[in-house]
Amino acid sequence: MALTNWNMSQGELLLFSHYLAPYFIVIFALSIVFNGILIVVTIRSPRLRSNCNILIALQALCDIGITFSVPVYAYNTYRNRLVSVSACFLTQLLPNAAGNCTTLLMLLTALDRYLSVAYPLWYNSLNQTRYLAFYFVVCALDAAVFTVVPLLLPTDHHQVLCFLTDAMTERMKNGWVACQAIIVVSVLIVYWKLHRFLKYRPVGSDRETRSVIKALHALVLVYSLGWGASICIMCVSRILISDPNIVQAEGIVQAVFCAFNITVPCVIYYCQSSLYRKEIRLFFGIKSDVATSNARNNIM
Repeated sequence: MALTNWNMSQGELLLFSHYLAPYFIVIFALSIVFNGILIVVTIRSPRLRSNCNILIALQALCDIGITFSVPVYAYNTYRNRLVSVSACFLTQLLPNAAGNCTTLLMLLTALDRYLSVAYPLWYNSLNQTRYLAFYFVVCALDAAVFTVVPLLLPTDHHQVLCFLTDAMTERMKNGWVACQAIIVVSVLIVYWKLHRFLKYRPVGSDRETRSVIKALHALVLVYSLGWGASICIMCVSRILISDPNIVQAEGIVQAVFCAFNITVPCVIYYCQSSLYRKEIRLFFGIKSDVATSNARNNIM
């Protein structure tokens, strides 16, 4: 039972959605561009074929899949119409599966980084194809659970705008929020352990190790502000709110934080990783600083 009796009319929900829809349309475009860049440079560059790079590219693909929930939501918003939960579930099937995969991939990528640093000999002896196939199967099973189970549960009868979180029944949302909260905490724990491992490791003049530590600070910050904040909002709303229209408004608000998390990784990898920065610059036909400097020296 909710602790408040707050309520919102459908008209107020539509008005609220009208204010935020342009933001999500911009995020939709930025996600395709930024995550598309990560995918393309991974495909183009032989140097971006490590397990970690492939997992990053796969997560970028899933992030693009998530944002395809925006066109349905924006269309319903500007047409001032609501749809049933069952109809919403079918239209958001792909974004829903991608959303479940991307959060799990955050944990798997964190584990991959920790294993590669903490147990390098064992990690390097692994068969890459089987290793990645195992990760893919885990992601597929996770997505399947939250895709098939809703079909077996009774459908809610209220009308929704059909954003990503609207494609689940209230009972399913509770289970989903609990799972996502566990994943968020697990990711933060793994990154914390990895940070401590690198912090107390003698680095000397190893610039790459120091850059990894710096990148981890940025990743943990973004993750905490993005998925962490959104999951916290969802957990609090499960306790305080029962009105379905306010629950939808809450879902739109927490999506603001998720959207931030989806578009930023490409910028972080560009700023923190010399390898990604070089490959992205080459993709746009920009020569590296070293190559430019050498060319100038040759001319002089």
